[in-house]
Amino acid sequence: VHTLHVEAVSWISARRDLLLTTFVLASLITFLRYRECHAERSAFQGAQTKYVLSLLFFLLALLSKPTAVVLPFVFLFLDVEAHRRVTLTLKRLAPFFALATLFMFINLSGQTHTNFPLNALETVLLAARSIMFTLQKFFLPFHLTILYPASTSFFTAPYIVSCILLLLLAALLWKFRTKHMVPFGAFFFLLILAPGLLSYMKSDLVTLTSDHYAYLPSVGLLIALSGIFVCHAERSAFQGAQTKHIVAACIIAISIVMSFRQSLLWQNAEALLVHALQEQPTHIAWNNLGFTYLEQGRSGDAEVAFGQALTMNPRSVDAHLNLASIAYKNGDLIKTEEHVRAAVAINPENTEVQFNLGGIHFLKEEWGAAIISYRTAIQLQPAFARAHLQLAKAYLKKGMPEEAKAAYQRAIELQPGLRGSFLELE
Repeated sequence: VHTLHVEAVSWISARRDLLLTTFVLASLITFLRYRECHAERSAFQGAQTKYVLSLLFFLLALLSKPTAVVLPFVFLFLDVEAHRRVTLTLKRLAPFFALATLFMFINLSGQTHTNFPLNALETVLLAARSIMFTLQKFFLPFHLTILYPASTSFFTAPYIVSCILLLLLAALLWKFRTKHMVPFGAFFFLLILAPGLLSYMKSDLVTLTSDHYAYLPSVGLLIALSGIFVCHAERSAFQGAQTKHIVAACIIAISIVMSFRQSLLWQNAEALLVHALQEQPTHIAWNNLGFTYLEQGRSGDAEVAFGQALTMNPRSVDAHLNLASIAYKNGDLIKTEEHVRAAVAINPENTEVQFNLGGIHFLKEEWGAAIISYRTAIQLQPAFARAHLQLAKAYLKKGMPEEAKAAYQRAIELQPGLRGSFLELE
């Protein structure tokens, strides 16, 4: 019922966060049951079953979302806190760490370099700001949206204050270090949130953490808050229990109403993006709104939206390519080439940029230049099936049928649905 969780529940692309939460909690619970059974020699067989189940749930969590790679460190924290032998702990956690390492390697090998790589200090400052921002949205869930742009002036008040507040929170948590729920909840929150803190690039924009990244980490916050509440209740001997229950009921009721209102924004893309532009205007939101208008057949509104994106960020490659696409559909080849050339000047290493440049050359019957552009796009993204197909067409126009057939064969290997397109070349 928390308003911050509406995005994870309503957005189909964030469904993996729900699956991640389900399997991570299942793995955690079965691991704790395994530890309990392992302590009783008579229940050794049951302990082994629960261990295998925990490992299986962990694998399912990894398949849901790579963020789960940090879960073995949660198990390690629990064993260290329970004063168990480190060598024994590492031995039984070895399969978990092996799976985590495998999936981490797979995930890293599939990533591309960011357009705005940060150095170590800037990454730490951005992470501190994102953590405090997440805490702020958890306790004060107002002005929620799909994208939170971050300032790239890192040595400013918001970043410095966030670091100071984090240190103060760490000092406050130290007072509750003997209350197991509090340190565990805080550790769980920070550890699960950590991978999301590194995903700061959204297209060509540096951003703070997204709402759906907080879905599973919020479990840690709730555990820590429960521990603090229990500690306070023990000291006050449950004085004013009825008042506390009334306050809790009011908070839950208000949260339900706010969550329902927030969910209404997710009924369609246009309403969501218009709201995003009202809360945090960004060129990415304008770009996405333009796509939404195109899907609705409103090319005029789409052109205005893409123009707004370009106004906010004149170096937006996506905005230039989208405007080029609209100009081409309108039959304005001069403007089409202008936008594509502008995109090339901004980022010639972009696959779509080279592909569209190849299209310009193809339209102008510059077959040799088109071949060069399509081959460059393929070098940047070898599995780009459409580039292989267009390369085949350019080869055929150039009078190179053997090369054309080879490029076509590669295109249909990558995307069998393109089979038959070669007829267009003849």
